[in-house]
Amino acid sequence: GMVAFAGYPLIIDNQLLGVIAMFARQELNESTLIALASSADTIALGIKRKQTEEALARQKQTLRAIIDNAPIWVWLTNASGRMLLINKTFCEDVAIPESRFLAASHYSEVLGLEASATCMESDAQAWSQDIPCYAQEVMQLADGNKHYLETIKTKVKDDFGNTIGLIGLGLDVTKQKESQRQLQKSEARFRKLAEQEALLNQLASNIRESLDLDTILATTVQQIRDLLQVDRCVFIWYLPDASPPAWDVVHESKNDDLFSLLGYYPADITGTLPQKIAKLEVYQIDDVATFSNPVEREFFLQVGYKSVLDLPIKSAGGLTGVVSCVSCREVRKWTKEEVELMEAIGDQLAIAISQSELYTKSVDSARIAQEQAAKLEVTLCELQQAQTQLVQAEKMSSLGQMVAGIAHEINNPVSFIFGNLTYTEEYARNLMKLLQMYRDEYPEPSPAIQEEIEVLELDFVLDDLPKMLSSMQVGATRIRDIVRSLRNFSRLDESDMKKVNIHEGIDSTLMILEHRLKVQPVNVAATEYHRPAIQIVKEYGKLPLVECYAGLLNQVFMNIIANAIDVLQEPLENPGIIRIRTEVEGNLAVIRISDNGAGITDQVKQRIFDPFYTTKRVGSGTGMGLAISHSIIVEKHKGEIKCFSVVGKGTEFIIEIPIKRAEN
Repeated sequence: GMVAFAGYPLIIDNQLLGVIAMFARQELNESTLIALASSADTIALGIKRKQTEEALARQKQTLRAIIDNAPIWVWLTNASGRMLLINKTFCEDVAIPESRFLAASHYSEVLGLEASATCMESDAQAWSQDIPCYAQEVMQLADGNKHYLETIKTKVKDDFGNTIGLIGLGLDVTKQKESQRQLQKSEARFRKLAEQEALLNQLASNIRESLDLDTILATTVQQIRDLLQVDRCVFIWYLPDASPPAWDVVHESKNDDLFSLLGYYPADITGTLPQKIAKLEVYQIDDVATFSNPVEREFFLQVGYKSVLDLPIKSAGGLTGVVSCVSCREVRKWTKEEVELMEAIGDQLAIAISQSELYTKSVDSARIAQEQAAKLEVTLCELQQAQTQLVQAEKMSSLGQMVAGIAHEINNPVSFIFGNLTYTEEYARNLMKLLQMYRDEYPEPSPAIQEEIEVLELDFVLDDLPKMLSSMQVGATRIRDIVRSLRNFSRLDESDMKKVNIHEGIDSTLMILEHRLKVQPVNVAATEYHRPAIQIVKEYGKLPLVECYAGLLNQVFMNIIANAIDVLQEPLENPGIIRIRTEVEGNLAVIRISDNGAGITDQVKQRIFDPFYTTKRVGSGTGMGLAISHSIIVEKHKGEIKCFSVVGKGTEFIIEIPIKRAEN
């Protein structure tokens, strides 16, 4: 039977009941006492077992409370996907009671197959391995939104090592992912703003490189078309005082398949556009076909416009112009950022036009009023100085054009001389042969001829003339090689990317600089000495043809090698050496140019690619060579240029450019 002892239920057998009865009747003997002792042990064991069960129950209750209040999902399934345990957090997040999960043969019956798809995939992976499985899962909860979970699942085994279930822990990271997405979006926005700011600065610099109005406007439409990737960009002067008022389209940049719009047009064919431009309002049409004004719609459709963005410009001199951006191939929705960017460009353009007007006015005033010549000269000098600073970034490009022009001009007369030297040598040889025949036939010339032979030193002339012609041949060959190197260096006719031999460009650069590599007198600290010849060590690897802007790349070689020569002008313990090494690393062509000069400090090295930064004395450098080289390598070729230097041991520049440009 079952009785309660000290609050604990006990199982009592018949023997124990008999002992209790004898105890009540006071019929105690030895055997009875033995039985009583045995029953006492049984009672003690029962009490101890009950205490253990209660402790386990309390521990289980505490553990369940911890699991239920944990801020993560906790669950346990058997091999068939049946929920054996699921905590309160899980149930509350999915808005489904625990009883429904425990009653279902598979949790997908409760959550749905689509919501459970990624969960079951990671279940299968966890069952297939003996290590924990980490996964990212997506589940659509009762709020209708997709939630992102990071889960850990691992197999549960019994004391005999048999797998009896799969325990999982899950953390809802939806808010963190959304915060991360918002952060990335914000970073992308600020990055785009920074890029636009850089583009705007570059465009403003390009616009204001010249004080010539036509150059400014031509540069503007080209740069804006490239910047916004539009099909057509034109600059138009609005002439409200003309009779009748008119548009004068003076500059355009367009796709090759579009017809030109340059010319003079009456203003009334564009509807309300003149009134809006006169008020300096931005004129924006995202879809011409749906525009309400029939006059403007008809005109724009006739000239092939699908989207239009017109920006009015007002100069300090009172001129009104329009920068018009047009999409012809497809409808384009102009973004707020694009409109703001155009407005910023308009401000820069208005300043540039105003500067051009000021420059023109100054020149006209100088021509008309001679009495103000001195003042005008100062103004012009200031303007020229400002212009020089603005165009400094393109100085190397202009040098390439000048070199190409000189090479072209020299090439024609050199070709004439080189081509006629062969005939000159032949004619001279024939004349000398004929003269010798005369001397053999008439060994006794007349006194007058004999006197002239002595005056002319005929024997010396006959001996020296072949040598002279040979020297001329060598000199003409040298000039021809230099001209060929100049043309190869400038590569003015190769404005687009082409596959070229990098080694030819380096060799052409060295040919042009050869005179600076020879022994030269150098004045250092008021002391003149002869600097030994600089040795060139070529370690050319097997480079394939590299797809690049050859002329621009040659300018980089010129800048770096010329700088190395400048460094080696200083007195050195050992003769100067410039080492040029080329090799292939993956998909990159690598060019290393090093010298054994004095090296540069870390402080200088940090600014070496900054514009206008130079360590040379005043008048010896502009500080633009390496800045332009950096732009050519990084921006034009999507490569890298790095500088390594140790003071007292030398400097090395490493250029890395893709062998083949990446397809867009």
